[in-house]
Amino acid sequence: MHLPRLLFAAPMSGSGKTTITAGLIAALRQRGLRIAPFKCGPDYIDPGYHALAAGRPCHNLDSWLIPPDQIAGVLARRSADADLALIEGVMGLFDGYAGNDDTGSSAHIARLTATPVIIVLDARAMARTAAAIIAGLRDFDRRVKIGGVILNRVGSLRHAVLVQQAIEQTVGVPVLGYLLRNETLTLPERHLGLVPVAEPGRWQEWLDEAAQRVATTIDLDRLLAV
Repeated sequence: MHLPRLLFAAPMSGSGKTTITAGLIAALRQRGLRIAPFKCGPDYIDPGYHALAAGRPCHNLDSWLIPPDQIAGVLARRSADADLALIEGVMGLFDGYAGNDDTGSSAHIARLTATPVIIVLDARAMARTAAAIIAGLRDFDRRVKIGGVILNRVGSLRHAVLVQQAIEQTVGVPVLGYLLRNETLTLPERHLGLVPVAEPGRWQEWLDEAAQRVATTIDLDRLLAV
């Protein structure tokens, strides 16, 4: 598969994967790129945000429901007319359907499709410990390529620089940018997760702000070069 592709994962749910993925899809689309969006697992809520951002359907990549040897084919077919495929992961990077196996996880999808992983790290209330988390994710399964990190919910530029130095100088994984802590970008949730985009809401305004903030503090050129 020759199409450029990236998978956005995190150490745990609630780290901001959906916000950052949707914002990046919208920001890159504004650059004139055709983005094919995907979501790991059977989730039907998050794909609504990505479809809105991309202007095209978001497809699921679920290695539990779909035979694993067919996952790469689904990705290739559904992104054949795109310039770039962006995949949002599910839960934590290695969280699948069992505690002793990562089938169905973001890591499993990344391995099956040979897709580099960008870690979305909720960096609030931490500094050097962020480097230990990234090192653990990188070393847990070396078959999964960690291509970079995006810091979320940092308190200030100084905080972002502090965490970036810790990760890059200690672990050697590039930090591609950050998002400041901002309650206006926090998506509403309820028992099944996020509120579906099909329900009434100011979703386009939210998406426009997410795209603007992403384009301001995340290095899109470095991201595309991963």
